[in-house]
Amino acid sequence: FGAQLPRSAVVIPRPGTVSTPSAMGIATLRSGDGPRLYLVHSIDGEVFVSGATFASMTRYLGNCHCVALQYNDDARACSSLPALASLYVRRVMQDMQQEPRRRAYIVGYSFGCILAHQ
Repeated sequence: FGAQLPRSAVVIPRPGTVSTPSAMGIATLRSGDGPRLYLVHSIDGEVFVSGATFASMTRYLGNCHCVALQYNDDARACSSLPALASLYVRRVMQDMQQEPRRRAYIVGYSFGCILAHQ
């Protein structure tokens, strides 16, 4: 469906800075009691963990709870952009069940903007 991420393009958490990736394909990058931000990767799949983009925007996030949507085997199995976006929406909805009244936003970077708008 256009750009194809390499198999190695998975959000890999840095020790001590993010949670262990969950089975549902998300990883908490930053805990907070504010709105939940679901971050969609760029084409390299790692921008929000090891990239300078996340590091440069952290000072603007206040008390936001930041969660990375991971490009894992389930995501790689999607055959279209709408299918991948649908998978990510299911992950967000499942995660939001923890605190259904908290505001949530889906944010993308570069290629991730396309997914976030789907």
